[in-house]
Amino acid sequence: MRSVSLSRQVYGWVLPAFVLVVVCSLLPLPVSAEDGYSGGAPLGAPNWILERMDTSILPDYYLPPNTTSDQVRVPTYSSYISSGNKLLTSGSYAEAKSAFENAIQKKSESFDAWVGRGLALEGLNRSLTSIESYENAIKYAPDDGSSWVAHAGKGRVLLELNRYQDAADSLETAINEYTRSGSSNMDDLTSIYNHLAEAKNKLGLKDDAEAVKKKATSLKSGTGTVFGNKSSL
Repeated sequence: MRSVSLSRQVYGWVLPAFVLVVVCSLLPLPVSAEDGYSGGAPLGAPNWILERMDTSILPDYYLPPNTTSDQVRVPTYSSYISSGNKLLTSGSYAEAKSAFENAIQKKSESFDAWVGRGLALEGLNRSLTSIESYENAIKYAPDDGSSWVAHAGKGRVLLELNRYQDAADSLETAINEYTRSGSSNMDDLTSIYNHLAEAKNKLGLKDDAEAVKKKATSLKSGTGTVFGNKSSL
């Protein structure tokens, strides 16, 4: 009888403990300071993103053999990129970040995914991790001309962090890489020049800042040349 009573006591203790462990495992993990973020101001997706959305994305879902679309749809790398881009343009940065990270899990050296993650993190005001994403994008850029958007993003974030010389270096590199890319969108290039002018001004280089600002104004008005380089800054 005593052993039966003891067994009941043990069972009565083990079952609640087991339930507690299961419930705790379902709760979200606490967010560390490194993972914390604020809402951030709206961040418009560059025209580079919009131009690529319809031309570089493969079918949204992969259907395994012997299944139909009613049975299962498996997200692909391309569907995650497509979803991330759309979420960026709608300002849903947390969801966009998740989509791009899913794409990275499928293709770790994806330039597009790392750039998208950087833009999403920038929108969430997570400066240090966005710089890390942009640096990975630069590393995985398919060619020198493609990396301008990552250099520009890195420069913007460095400017927000008051690292003005580093920001100016990144933004000047972005302009040079833009030249190689063959792109000719005035809005994107003008934005880079405006950020560069701000960095120069913060560094106390008033004349240089004014020259860069004039360059940005001439591009926006359509009276300047499309491409820039260090010798013309």
